[in-house]
Amino acid sequence: MSKVKKDDGPVGWTYSGDEVDWDGFDRQMTRYMRKKLDTFGERLWMGEITGVESMSKNKLATHVLKVYQALRITEPKEAKALLEKKSDFFKKDWHIQWLARQANLMVDHIEDHALGQAEVEVVNYSGDKKQIRLHLYKQFGAGSGGDIHSQELDYEKEMPDANGIAFKPGADITVKLRQLEGSKIYFWKMCDPAKRKKYVFCQEPKLVRIVLEHVNEDYRTCVDRLLDYVKVQKLVSKTAKKSASPTAAVDADLSTALDRSFNDDWLPSWASLQACLIDEYKKFIKDGKFPSGKVAKGNDRLPVAFGSLQEVSCYAC
Repeated sequence: MSKVKKDDGPVGWTYSGDEVDWDGFDRQMTRYMRKKLDTFGERLWMGEITGVESMSKNKLATHVLKVYQALRITEPKEAKALLEKKSDFFKKDWHIQWLARQANLMVDHIEDHALGQAEVEVVNYSGDKKQIRLHLYKQFGAGSGGDIHSQELDYEKEMPDANGIAFKPGADITVKLRQLEGSKIYFWKMCDPAKRKKYVFCQEPKLVRIVLEHVNEDYRTCVDRLLDYVKVQKLVSKTAKKSASPTAAVDADLSTALDRSFNDDWLPSWASLQACLIDEYKKFIKDGKFPSGKVAKGNDRLPVAFGSLQEVSCYAC
């Protein structure tokens, strides 16, 4: 997504339909709709607002309340006027027309910022305008270019560099963790909301398993400590819930052996794994094990010889 200088105002954004720019476009529209209609606008953009025509009385009453709450926040004067006796605000026809107008304005805003194939797609779209995001997602979202599987494979390998190394020894681990978490969020945003619960690549356990599998040996000790801590927590909780029976301890041990590799309950949380690795990284820096620490300061010095020819010393040493 690019930015251009418009003749009639400040710098604005444009969207041409590139798959890599979908996330930025989606966030721009989410912010715009939230600004216009608060959370109702965000839900309208996400395609979560159904047509008013088919609503029951109870659903219509809930819908009217949510519309009023949105207008009270974004257009307080207009919201106040809607409560007057002569207002048609509580009639279904008013909401049918109002919702249709909001959907039209939303599509108009997209068209104002669309270029190339994205503009063609918006102009040619003749379906339900409340579903414009889903339509554009199918055309330009993740997977539309056919490379979503390659991104998943790269993610599973922990996004290695050009040399095929995922966790480079001594590298800033916060950068790698931020990169991986960003990919998880990317998959979550790109996935159809109705399918997110079953799409493994946008789930936290998948991210945790990827890091546990690929983290280098520098962090193996701290990771083992964390896994042992989670195991103890799990066993204590399990023992407390079980009745005092002779087989209770055996069941707990069996569960540890069989379930740990397949049950996500045995995994640490992403927050605790992050904290563990980052704390260890900072410790390495402080101790001088990694380049940013004390050892690095010595290694960064230029070797300068001084003294007599018979007894040469290196300044850096």
